[in-house]
Order: sequence, then structure tokens, then C-alpha cells
Amino acid sequence: MQKFVRAIPNLLTWLRLVLTIGFLLLLVHCDVEGLASGEAKGKVTWALVLIALGGITDVLDGKIARKYHVTSLFGKMFDPLVDKIMICGGFIAVMLWGQEVTGVAWWMLAVILLRELMVTILRQFGKAAGAAFGANWAGKTKMVFQTLALFAVVVQAGYIQQRWGAIVRDVLLYLAVVFTVFSGITYLPRIKMINGVRTGNSGVKRDPKQ
Repeated sequence: MQKFVRAIPNLLTWLRLVLTIGFLLLLVHCDVEGLASGEAKGKVTWALVLIALGGITDVLDGKIARKYHVTSLFGKMFDPLVDKIMICGGFIAVMLWGQEVTGVAWWMLAVILLRELMVTILRQFGKAAGAAFGANWAGKTKMVFQTLALFAVVVQAGYIQQRWGAIVRDVLLYLAVVFTVFSGITYLPRIKMINGVRTGNSGVKRDPKQ
């Protein structure tokens, strides 16, 4: 029973990856003409269902892992990777619909991709140095706004093609970009932390799982 409980968070992470892949495939196979005519509403609906289920599994695996103290190195590394696949892949997929449909500019996508690449590189260096490198509050807030923005883009393109829907979507997009930049800035001091751990000149506690 204990082994099963320990496996639940990782199983939920794998399930979220499957849901994410399904979500991305549905977005890619939605065409602009179908969105405009309403013929793609079925795909949009299922895409929203999958992203919602993915969000639920993300919350559940974290709660279960903390409640039963079954966090693992796999979960620490793979869980944020699935988040990045969903967000980066999702924004790339909707960009295929065109900026006039989604409101997503190329510079917004560039900011999101560069931030995720930077944090991924820092996390890998931290792992190699043996330094604990968990998500901070800014990163979690960023993830919330990115998910809401992506959700709003899909909803507006598929269902609410009125001005007020575009305004709500754009507000969430800009908030997502602002928190993406801010969260990236908060990770910069960790470069010094990682260097300190590597040289042994830091009081930072090393990750016991490394």
C-alpha cells in the first residue's frame, strides 16, 4: 500500500503528460477557418477539457506528495518539465492560428520561451552542483497566469469572438508576460548560489537527493 501511495504523484504526472500531448494535438489540428465558422468547436472544447484535467492532476500530485511525504527526484525534475511542455507547446500551437486570431505576438512567445530555457539551464546546473532548486512563489504565480492566459486565448478564439472577450484575453496575456519576466528575474540570484555551492563557499544546504 505504501509503495502504491508513493507512486501516485508520479503516475499523475505521467497522466498529465498524456493529457498535455492530447491538448497540443487538438490545438494543432484546429484551423483558422474552422474557428471562424464554428466547425472546430468540438476540438476546442476537448482541448479545454484536457487542459483543465491537466491542471487538476497538477494540483493533486503536489498535495499528495506533500501530505504523505513522498516527494521524489523524478517528480522534482519531470513535473516542471511537463508544465513547460504544456505552456510552451500550447503558445506555439495557438501561434499557428495567427496573431489576429489569438492576440499572441511573437515577442510574447519569445519572452516565455527564453525564460523557461533560462530556468531549465539554471536548474540543471543546480542539480549538477547538488544545490536544492525548487520553484519559488513567483514561478508558481507565473504558471497560474500563463495557464489562465492560454485558456483565455483558446476560449476567445473558439467561443467568444467579441471585443470584450479579446480585452479579457489581452489583459491576461500581458499579466502572464509581466509575471514571466518578474519570475525570471527572481531566479537570477540563484546563479551566485550555484557558484557558491560548487566552490564550497556558500552556506546553502545541498540537496540530499543529489
